[in-house]
Amino acid sequence: MGGNQLVHGGQTISTTVSTGGYEEIDGGLTSATALSGGYEIVFGGTTSNTLVYSGGLQDVGSAFAGGGVANATLIYFGGTQEVLAGGKASGTAINSGGVETVGSGGVSHAAIIIDGGIERVSSGGVTDATTINGGRLELLAGSTATNGIDFAHVTSGSLWIYGTAMPTAVISGLVVGDAIDLRNVANVRDISLPSHNTLMIFANNTTYQFSLDPNQGFPNNARSR
Repeated sequence: MGGNQLVHGGQTISTTVSTGGYEEIDGGLTSATALSGGYEIVFGGTTSNTLVYSGGLQDVGSAFAGGGVANATLIYFGGTQEVLAGGKASGTAINSGGVETVGSGGVSHAAIIIDGGIERVSSGGVTDATTINGGRLELLAGSTATNGIDFAHVTSGSLWIYGTAMPTAVISGLVVGDAIDLRNVANVRDISLPSHNTLMIFANNTTYQFSLDPNQGFPNNARSR
């Protein structure tokens, strides 16, 4: 549809929202909505299995209207999910061409970032138990990562970190071809991996540390470059 739909205490299934239309969920339930250029606003209800693509946008939560919940959203080919203040997204799959942004006060739980997908977490936002399955996780200054970051033993995953505060979440599943990129740290002098799999990077007279999975072996350890 290109019109507008308000869900307030009711339930909808398999609605399609196209360019120019929007679906507003405020206390109700929706399932299997398809956003093809349309807009879904989850103010206070719950949406499940939403498909977001071709310029579609899903907003979860709002600084003005409280919180909403989005479960198992699938994003790809130009789709975007925004997790705003009070909102929670759980089990989002971010495919090639898709983007999930987590703003201040928003929480993304158990997101899976697939090859070509991006999860971007702003200051005050939280990403929890994230899997980087070939995609890219961007942690902006002031963001938080909790309960682990898992590269899933898949190549071509990347973790971009802005600012100089390093995440404390344990990083697991790293393999050759994955990357940790410190976007605001220059003049790297030394990289080492001493006991207990603590990755240490020395730059600008500062040591930056990451906790890697203590049960994972790393042949040849880390190397300076």
